[in-house]
Parts: sequence; structure tokens; C-alpha cells
Amino acid sequence: MAEISWWKRYRLWIYTFFILLIIFFSIVYSFIGEVIPHYAALYAKPSIYEKPFNNRVKNNEEVIAVFGDSLKILNIINGEIMFTKNNSQCAVAIPIQGTKNRGVMDVISIKEGGNWETIKVVVRIKKPIEKRIIIYKKETLTD
Repeated sequence: MAEISWWKRYRLWIYTFFILLIIFFSIVYSFIGEVIPHYAALYAKPSIYEKPFNNRVKNNEEVIAVFGDSLKILNIINGEIMFTKNNSQCAVAIPIQGTKNRGVMDVISIKEGGNWETIKVVVRIKKPIEKRIIIYKKETLTD
């Protein structure tokens, strides 16, 4: 009796495994494939969120009263990032924490001449009640 080779015996299982692996990675990429470049861009340009945080949020007396001292940015992976299609506008929501409370800092920026300009900075807190502290809002004058 002739022995069946290993390849002939298991090739159907191997084909099935690779097809399922390709399907799995396709589904994962469809969910997070668009988000990864946005987080990479945010890590490459931390000034989008660090400048407003250091210059405006940390120095705001109302924020210090609500959050306490030692205000810091938590992991940006836990936040939300949205860029426009041409990467000229960015909206970032990053968790922040102080000694008293936790919240979210929202930063809206536009890219002008290669530099990011902050349009609006808002700090949100949900506990004990939902509260928004508008730190900075660029005023636009129209005729």
C-alpha cells in the first residue's frame, strides 16, 4: 500500500488556514487601517496638542480649580483623532488628568503654511456633572 505524502494529506487545511488569515487581516485593516496613519501623524507632530495644552490649558485658573495641580496628558491612543482628506484640518480629543479629576481636551487646528494653528481648545469633564470649559477660541472677523 502506497503512503500518501504529507502535502497531499494536509494541503486543504493549509489552504483553508491561509484564506482565513487573509480574511481576518482584511477585516482588521478595514476597521483600523484609516486610523493608524492619523495616530502616526499625531505622534510625528505632537505640537498639535502639546502647545495648546502647555500654553493654554495648564495656565487656565478654571481648569486648575476643576482638575487640580499636576495636570498631564494621558495616552493619546485612548483619544480620538480626525483629519480632513487633504490633512489641512485636525480635531483631536485627548484624555487629561489632574489630582482631582479626569477629562478630555478637545483641540481643533488648521494647517497654514506648514504650521498648525490652533482654532479652538475646550476641556470637558463628565463627573460629577458634564461641564465644558472653553479655553481658547480664535475669533474670525467678517464684513
